[in-house]
Amino acid sequence: MENSRARNQRNFRLRLTATDGAVGLRLIASELAFSRIDLHSIVSDSH
Repeated sequence: MENSRARNQRNFRLRLTATDGAVGLRLIASELAFSRIDLHSIVSDSH
């Protein structure tokens, strides 16, 4: 019984880690998109 509970906990932790990774990637992607937009607007303003 204890064994299956430990296995469930490990699966739960793995799932949490995967979710955190997906959220982190999405945040990084949006950060890159925003910085690209900022650079673009700065370049457009300077010309």
